[in-house]
Amino acid sequence: MSLLLRRLAAGVGVLLLTVVGLVLAPAASVAADTSPVCAPDSKSRVADVTETLHHLGDVGLDGHVWALTDVVVRIQVWQVGTSHFCIRRDLDGTFTSFAGVSPNLTGTISAEVHGTVHGFDWAVFTGKFVPRVPVSGDVGDFDVGCDQTGFCALHRSPVYLFFQDQVQALHVRSFDFVYDGGSHGTWHESDRASIGDITG
Repeated sequence: MSLLLRRLAAGVGVLLLTVVGLVLAPAASVAADTSPVCAPDSKSRVADVTETLHHLGDVGLDGHVWALTDVVVRIQVWQVGTSHFCIRRDLDGTFTSFAGVSPNLTGTISAEVHGTVHGFDWAVFTGKFVPRVPVSGDVGDFDVGCDQTGFCALHRSPVYLFFQDQVQALHVRSFDFVYDGGSHGTWHESDRASIGDITG
C-alpha cells in the first residue's frame, strides 16, 4: 500500500507527495485513471468543506519528509454506491524545506527553501459515512504539528473526518501535485510520472 493510501486511511497529517491522501510511493506503483472527475454528476455529493492546515509534512519520492506546508484544502465526498464513496482533495499552499535529500532524490536541498504547492488527489473506497465535522463550509484552522521524522501531533485526514473506523478497498485513482521552488526548481509528481526536482 502506498504512503498516500495509508495516510488517507489512517489519518496521518502528512501530505502526499507524489498520500492523499494525498501523500509518496513511486508513481509507477499507482495505476493511472482516465476518468476526468471523481464521480458522475448524477451521484450525490455528501460533503464539500474547506480547512486550513499548518505544518503538514511533504513527502518525497522515497517517503522522507523534506518540507512542511501551510495549505488550504478543499475536501469533497461523493456517494457513488451502497457504502461506496469517492473523496477528492484540492490543495493550495506554501512550503518551507528541511535540509537534506531533495524530494525527487536527484540531489540535496537546503533548509528554508520556500515555494508554492498546488494539486489534487482522489480515491474510491467502501466505508460508513459518519461525519465528525459539518458537511459544508469551512471546518477550521489547525496546526497538525508534523516534523521531519514524520510524526504529526494532529490527524486530519478526510477518512478520519467523515468515516467510521477503517475503510476498505481503498484505491487511489489519480493524484497530481506541483511544487514550485522558484530558482531552486520545480517538482511535478503525479500518478503518471515524477518530473523535475527542487535542489540547492
